[in-house]
Amino acid sequence: MCAGGSFLGADREVALEARFQGLAKGVLGGEGLAFLRASGTGDLVVSAFGMLTEMEVDGELVVDTGHLVAFTEGLDYSIDRLGGGWIATWLTGEGFVLRFSGRGRVLLQSHDLGRFGRILGPLLPERDA
Repeated sequence: MCAGGSFLGADREVALEARFQGLAKGVLGGEGLAFLRASGTGDLVVSAFGMLTEMEVDGELVVDTGHLVAFTEGLDYSIDRLGGGWIATWLTGEGFVLRFSGRGRVLLQSHDLGRFGRILGPLLPERDA
């Protein structure tokens, strides 16, 4: 399962299917409303911002939503807030985490592209129309 815009390409033998997360998971998680399910045999190419880390999950793993690249389909997940109040979390989009449970693998990126853009954007000069 590929998150957000992490999918780049795949062999012809790999079947691709969009999986709707539902409004609650997609909107609250801030990472879009769908994952891309990839199945079959062959190479799958993903994009990440920074270093990639693969983690084995055997039980539970909590991950910041902006660092998720992909995960194996057998994992269950829910979106939760890390801390602070619900209003602050909702308004800022910060503090949402994915809680994975079960057995499988998660692929993470070391940087959060969305957070980087929110920091860098205000520093860029305005474009002339």
